[in-house]
Amino acid sequence: MSRRAKLLITALFIVLLTVPVVYGCLFWSIEQPLRFRCITVLPEDTGKLLISLPHEPVVPFIFEVQNTRPYPVYFQDMSILAYYPESPLPDGYLSMDYVTRSVRDKSLWAAPSLYGQYIPAHGVTRFEVLMRPKTVSEFETGKIKLVSFWASVPRRLAYDARNWVHPRLRKTLRFARLPYVSSSQQGPATLEGLPVVIPRPVMSSPPSPPPP
Repeated sequence: MSRRAKLLITALFIVLLTVPVVYGCLFWSIEQPLRFRCITVLPEDTGKLLISLPHEPVVPFIFEVQNTRPYPVYFQDMSILAYYPESPLPDGYLSMDYVTRSVRDKSLWAAPSLYGQYIPAHGVTRFEVLMRPKTVSEFETGKIKLVSFWASVPRRLAYDARNWVHPRLRKTLRFARLPYVSSSQQGPATLEGLPVVIPRPVMSSPPSPPPP
């Protein structure tokens, strides 16, 4: 092989190695990419929407998450916090009592984690938040705060790679250690479109009897 061919192969190898490194550095951390909306319409009598999990009834809320970035991200998880005057925390917010599940999962016996949902560029995904009836009124007050967790594609790939390599490396080299990789970023998020409550229709006079 000629010297010129070796130089071309070396240059090509360096370029191929540099591209993913540069991509990872540029997109490792990203600002809040997710937008949350609650698209549920509730009747005034929320009991009409009660469904049953194995041990108790719950009220389902549909949430929509949009990726506002022109590149894919992973939606890791979220926490819904509500304001309680008696809260011991400085800001007065505590985590609400609820479970989440994918809207594609129709089983009432399963509530899978939202961990690691892939959302393409400008994509949208939906999931259900199942709340106990006693917490629904707290959710409707509007004193709600979200904390969302997300990961860029390079971060997620690095995290998964570390978790795959680390146990195998320790079997070979007992004291081997790999640098820690955070699984996600987190930050406050705005919740748009709190549940709309539709009141019962009020009639000013009794309905007319049907014609004979």
